[in-house]
Amino acid sequence: MHSIALFRFEYRKQAFFALAILAGMLVGTYLFLLNQTIRDVVAVEDTERAVATLHSEVSDLERQYLIARSKVNLETASVLGFQDAPRVDFLARGGERTRLTLVNQGSSE
Repeated sequence: MHSIALFRFEYRKQAFFALAILAGMLVGTYLFLLNQTIRDVVAVEDTERAVATLHSEVSDLERQYLIARSKVNLETASVLGFQDAPRVDFLARGGERTRLTLVNQGSSE
């Protein structure tokens, strides 16, 4: 009878240590996951700030583009030296297809 009680006491002691180790591992895992969550939230906030900054920069560039575009007209272009093209060629889909080659078409080689 004395040996059975001793066995049960040892069993309780091992069970306690096993549960203590398991609880320590669960607390450690919880703290790790909590840390990762906080880091992810901070990273998302940093990314949102960066996106907001880039969005404002793009908006400013678009505003500058629209201002510059409204300043260009025919008079400004002629002052800068631009001229009307004497001949305008357009490409059409499905038209005659020609190849660009280095061979002179008129030569008899």
